[in-house]
Amino acid sequence: MPNQVDRICDYFDRVRLIKKIEQLDNVTIWAANLEKSAKKLEENETPYVTVGDIAVYFKFFDEVYEVSKEDGEVWPNDYIRPVCNKHLEQWGFTAQELFDKAKYFDVGERLQTVLDASKDAFKRVLGSYEQLLPDTYGIYSITGENGIGMMFYPVVLSQVAQRLGGDLFVIPILNDRILVCSKNEYNLEKLQEVVKMKSKEDKLYGLIPLHVSDMVFQFDAHRLTLQPATDQREKKMKHTAR
Repeated sequence: MPNQVDRICDYFDRVRLIKKIEQLDNVTIWAANLEKSAKKLEENETPYVTVGDIAVYFKFFDEVYEVSKEDGEVWPNDYIRPVCNKHLEQWGFTAQELFDKAKYFDVGERLQTVLDASKDAFKRVLGSYEQLLPDTYGIYSITGENGIGMMFYPVVLSQVAQRLGGDLFVIPILNDRILVCSKNEYNLEKLQEVVKMKSKEDKLYGLIPLHVSDMVFQFDAHRLTLQPATDQREKKMKHTAR
């Protein structure tokens, strides 16, 4: 009987803890390939928004401290669970409204990001395809606890933009890191060619689970907006055609 009472008490402790953690300010942004993940997200009643060929979804993320019953030691554990449609109903938000709010949440202490400014940053992701570009010195790699989800936080990209002096191209090929470079220093057509060839290689060698996007994105350092990159010449031609 005492053991049963302990289990019941533990259960209610967890319920209270979960209710405390699953709050709006603990929402973090994550991302996956849209084509591969949309059906599963919908089946699990997980809301998402579409940005290019990427599905942006959300998870509760917080660090929970538990006291060991055996030795009394305090151990930190990451609490990570998906935000579901029921949470949106509870808050009265659409997925887009949640995205617009969550990307400005302060998650600096919760989701650590690392900028790799070494000359090998590009090569670690795209291998021999670096030879297609005249210079890869200014291409940096950013990794984070929420994978490529960090690219949707304006504060992350704006810090890099300040360092590089302007707008950025963002390449989220793999699920755990993005490549960033100055928009003024690199040719979009060449970057898209490299991404396309890497995508074909991933399919050939069965690396699709790691592959997230076939697109290059652009970050406006002034407006703090992120969208699929388009060739300005192409945009002018379309405008003229109208």
